[in-house]
Amino acid sequence: MDVTQFQIPRLKGERNFQDFCLKLIRLEWEDNLAELHGRQGQKQDGVDITGTDKSANGYGRSAMQCKGTESDNPRKLKESDIEKEVAKAKKLDPKIALLIIAYAGERDQVVQNKAAKVTEEHAKTGLFKVVTWCWQEIYERASKYPGLIAELKSKLGFGPTQTPALDPERPAPAAPLNDILA
Repeated sequence: MDVTQFQIPRLKGERNFQDFCLKLIRLEWEDNLAELHGRQGQKQDGVDITGTDKSANGYGRSAMQCKGTESDNPRKLKESDIEKEVAKAKKLDPKIALLIIAYAGERDQVVQNKAAKVTEEHAKTGLFKVVTWCWQEIYERASKYPGLIAELKSKLGFGPTQTPALDPERPAPAAPLNDILA
């Protein structure tokens, strides 16, 4: 069953989202030393996580900015958000090769196109690539790691026989949510 057909519940809370993204990025970049960059309230140059992409992508020094949500509503990301985070990340020292802007919202071609345009401009001057990961992208990547998915299920408050309550405006899944998330 294709996970893209269903609304996957999002983690609530900026810190929960950031911590989950850190665990995912350590796996994706094959870098157990990837770490949170600074602390809340401290100048972070537009990044929450830094590390080295040692995967087949091989971007080298990379960073992630996490945009979680405190509510059940999806996080909205705007083109101006990308511009602001990119401007801040340009100040990061040492320099990065990749910036991922991860957000607890729905996939949006407007922000994807903005990231692609920034990347195109950056290629002319040797600056970093910019990509966006929506919640669905994050979940799809995390689904490659059973331990991480088990932890996510636990944080979302359901176990092997429980199914979380769905938003009444969302269509009911054709299969139990636990089967989809497995």
